[in-house]
Amino acid sequence: MHRAVFIRVAFALIALTACRADAPVAPSQPGHSDLNPNFPAELFANYTPVELPGAGTGIVADINDGGDAVGVADGAGAIWRGAAHTKGDLPFNPAAIANDGTIAGNLDGHAVMFRNGQLIPLDSASSTATAICRCASETIVGSVVVNGERHAAIWVGGVRIDAGVPPGGTSSEFTGAANGHFVGNADVPTRNLNTGTIEILQQAFSWSHDTGWHNLMAPWDLVSFVTGVNSKGFAVGGEGRVLIPDPIGVAFDTLGIISEYFGDPQLRIRIPDAINDSGTMAGNDDEVSVALLMGLSGGASVLPPGNTGDFATSINSSNVIGGRSGGKPVLWVPNP
Repeated sequence: MHRAVFIRVAFALIALTACRADAPVAPSQPGHSDLNPNFPAELFANYTPVELPGAGTGIVADINDGGDAVGVADGAGAIWRGAAHTKGDLPFNPAAIANDGTIAGNLDGHAVMFRNGQLIPLDSASSTATAICRCASETIVGSVVVNGERHAAIWVGGVRIDAGVPPGGTSSEFTGAANGHFVGNADVPTRNLNTGTIEILQQAFSWSHDTGWHNLMAPWDLVSFVTGVNSKGFAVGGEGRVLIPDPIGVAFDTLGIISEYFGDPQLRIRIPDAINDSGTMAGNDDEVSVALLMGLSGGASVLPPGNTGDFATSINSSNVIGGRSGGKPVLWVPNP
């Protein structure tokens, strides 16, 4: 359901129940007079950006199904609650928020959970929380350092499950969890077919208690990453192909790639970053740097106003999208 936002550097070289059914994707019709003129009006999604109060700069990291959002405002952790988006301060850096208001985040090099006003350390070891199961908030995922090696980790009720690394891997991290589905990325020594040398490259994986690690990469990939997963087991991320330098957005099922999002002249590098249960995705174009509304069928619309530097990070069951616009934390809300 939720994405890990800052995975793109790769291309520079146990929940119990599913969430409620999601709404269908909003139509792509413009309703604004301040749209970026570099895109035709029909390319904009029928959304309104809502600037969140109390922040000069920042970004929304995640939004739950009740409309509560967490993120960073002016360099500090923040939460915006309810329809009024009432701002509160958080004494840590939030990564994700569950439907019951539980927040996963990080403080001083350790994964933490914030529940009912109480800040709870998840691990005494060096660790990072990246995502929380939206409908079963006892499940938080991320990574932990074990004997100097970063391992993908799950915390259930505060108890750590160390998933280790995939066979041959040197480092791993979970980036998404939903309804018993876990996805993440690992650094794996790989022969770079472009250069013929062995390099440490990032690869996307799923993981389960019963079968362990499963590589989601296609045979033609050189690198790949996964940023989030929904409760049906569909995940999103990207791939970099042999002999093709630009990343390509992809959607994965539990066995591997099911859809590839090749660009077009206006939105050339479309990468989905978060997916809800209806298959609606929040994404970004890595070339023109605008935030996108995307669908599993491959369509993409620009989230208004289409500022360069806008970035979408998350999406809830009502298709409300969180992220950044004009350097400020925003929610993009579908128009009625």
